[in-house]
Amino acid sequence: MTMKPKRADKKNFSNKVQHNNLSGNSLNTMINSKYNNTFKVYTKSCTHVAEEYLSGLLQCEKGHENMERMVEKVNDSDYKRYIHFLSVSKWSASDVNSVTMESVDSSLREQKIKSGLPTGLVIDETSHLKKGLKSVGVARQYAGVVGKVDNCQVAVHVSLGNEKFCSLVGTELFLPEAWTKDKQRCDEAGVPELDQKFQTKPELALKLVNQAIDSGIEFDFIAGDGLYGHNAELTRALDALGQFYVLDVHKDELIFLTEPTFCVPERKGNRGKFPTKYPYVKERNVHIIFSRY
Repeated sequence: MTMKPKRADKKNFSNKVQHNNLSGNSLNTMINSKYNNTFKVYTKSCTHVAEEYLSGLLQCEKGHENMERMVEKVNDSDYKRYIHFLSVSKWSASDVNSVTMESVDSSLREQKIKSGLPTGLVIDETSHLKKGLKSVGVARQYAGVVGKVDNCQVAVHVSLGNEKFCSLVGTELFLPEAWTKDKQRCDEAGVPELDQKFQTKPELALKLVNQAIDSGIEFDFIAGDGLYGHNAELTRALDALGQFYVLDVHKDELIFLTEPTFCVPERKGNRGKFPTKYPYVKERNVHIIFSRY
């Protein structure tokens, strides 16, 4: 019996008109009105290449978004032009992300008024499987996309969401210690000097949260999975910032309902040595939940 290969899912658009609008004139208008200045390199603008690239992503089948397929879908596009746009052209990704953050914030403020529901800033990470060793940050590490350790890149993201509307508003690439301890490798890959310091995923998440706060982004709570809820340094930092957060915790998380006082226990009985050490606590994050929660 011959089995047909599984066909990738199409992008989910509510109707054909919506698809045509996203990959047609409305897409060009949106990019030119909001992002035109961010794709300028010296006196030349790369905005038209950004339009082609985004249009190609929207038109390709899910799971098959690569430049070869995009060139087939987008008229007058060019493979080498895409390569130059992504790898050589010196437009600022951080400026593009900042414009996106402001645009999403404006839209979701209006959505919040309509829905009457709170807006959340959601922390998560995404892995991208890779074959070689040259991509920045690539290493054998846990890849959530396949549920096991594999050769991949990992990035930490924050999304802003209200009801069924959601968009990424910030991202940071995770650099494993194998990279940060190898300056030559980082230099060859073009990693900026300031980014060659090792930072854990919760530290990157806190950096993104601070960026959102500094940009004046409006949200009512911060959400995330157990990787972030289990990290006491992150939760204490969010507490210090006065942020309300809803983070998953591990089932064996050690919780104190009142602030604990650690002291040397009293001697029991008249035999044996006097206690001189604090009670042993297994190496784990200790969370203190005060009554105001």
